[in-house]
Amino acid sequence: MKIATWNLESAHRLTPSRKTAFLDAMRKVDADVWVLTETWLDFSMKPDHQLVAQSRWADDLRPDQCWVAIWARESLQTKPLDIESQPDRMACGRIAQPGQSDLVVVGTVLPWPNDKQWPGATGFCEALDLQAGEWKQLRGTPETCTLVVAGDFNQSLPHERYYGSTEGTTALVDTLATQGLFCLTPGNDPLTDTPRIDHICISRSGLRPPFLPRVGAWEVPCVGEKPITDHAGVSADLP
Repeated sequence: MKIATWNLESAHRLTPSRKTAFLDAMRKVDADVWVLTETWLDFSMKPDHQLVAQSRWADDLRPDQCWVAIWARESLQTKPLDIESQPDRMACGRIAQPGQSDLVVVGTVLPWPNDKQWPGATGFCEALDLQAGEWKQLRGTPETCTLVVAGDFNQSLPHERYYGSTEGTTALVDTLATQGLFCLTPGNDPLTDTPRIDHICISRSGLRPPFLPRVGAWEVPCVGEKPITDHAGVSADLP
């Protein structure tokens, strides 16, 4: 199962050429599951993929935008799961995997330093605590599913200046440990050498030691010599 996450920077208009560039890049990545952040309500990956879940209306976005959308290959059996704690910044879906445990995918956007709703390091920690309180519930009891939390965390691991905060790093590391999650995407993007803030985390029970899932990256396409988004995407081949 290959999962990928990408922030599409929906603050800028989705022109036909920009949309084509996004879709062409996604086809080359060829992920089974996509967690798209800062996307549009009418951005579609059909006919190859189906929409699994989408975050609800957010009062800090335009009516045509949403913070999170999860798409999965059309051939996969999927089911949306309801979000209670922060439905404007999270979405969740359950994906059947015949012969192995189901995959519960949580897509998220965590606060950035000047986020008006969750300002500063304190806001980040509060939002993280609120979201993480629901992750275990979404996974279910007993914990027979593999949990993946992916999206725009707005926080580098380890902390780098301008990419989150030291308090945010500590809170995120502690939260992942408490939740039994392993971050597959620490450090820098290999193509840009900038700290990653978009992450893919997986429950440790879903790993197959001693081998870690392969993590991939791709070049951000340009339209008119301008990158179509200011975020590098990341993918992981899950066991």
